[in-house]
Amino acid sequence: MERKSNLTGYLLAAASAVTFSAKGIFAKLLYSIGVDPVSLLALRFLIALPFFWLMVWMWPSEKVGLKDLLILLTSG
Repeated sequence: MERKSNLTGYLLAAASAVTFSAKGIFAKLLYSIGVDPVSLLALRFLIALPFFWLMVWMWPSEKVGLKDLLILLTSG
C-alpha cells in the first residue's frame, strides 16, 4: 500500500510541475491575442474557485468553521 501511495505522490508532483510550467506558455498565448492581465487573473480565479469549494466540502476540517466560511463568502 505504501508503494502505491509513493507512486501517487510522485505522479501528483510531476503533474503539478507540468501544469505550473504550462501556465506561463498559456499566458503568453493569451496576451498575444489581446487578453489583459487582470482579465486573465479573474479567469484563473473563477476556474479555480469550484475546485477549492469542492475540497472544502469533501474534506471538512475542525479548524475551518461556519463563521470562517461565511467570512470567505462575504469577502469575495
